[in-house]
Amino acid sequence: MARPVILLTSTGDDKGGLSVLRYNYTESVERAGGLPLVLPHHATEDTAAEYIRNCDGIIFTGGGDVAPSYYGETPKKECGEPDERRDALETVLFREAYERKLPILGICRGMQFINVMMGGTLIQDIPTEEGINYLWHRQTTPGTEPSHAVRIEEHSLL
Repeated sequence: MARPVILLTSTGDDKGGLSVLRYNYTESVERAGGLPLVLPHHATEDTAAEYIRNCDGIIFTGGGDVAPSYYGETPKKECGEPDERRDALETVLFREAYERKLPILGICRGMQFINVMMGGTLIQDIPTEEGINYLWHRQTTPGTEPSHAVRIEEHSLL
């Protein structure tokens, strides 16, 4: 039986010509029995659509901020620099995966992106918002180490 092909998004640096993804993402997919396939950051929207048509699921990975224009806001000065190329590619991927009812998982930025695609909004800069209690969410340990526990509800799809 063939392993399910799981597409993973990457982040990039167009100035340096890089597509970047921490290896723990692909290792985790392999440990779970899947075959990881990484979408290059420089892919075209047509190429992204072809990738997702050949996959059994998708993981939207971590990275920078989602462009506030995607949820109807003007960027605040504290907002990080959005990656408009990534937002456009991931929009193509999300729409195709959602239409095909593929399993979709978001990690960090990926969860925020899925929220926006489903009509949600985001707080652009939590520390500058009044009345919000928050925990610092930037990971200070190496990215290959867990930074918090996750509890999965019994009988959930996970």
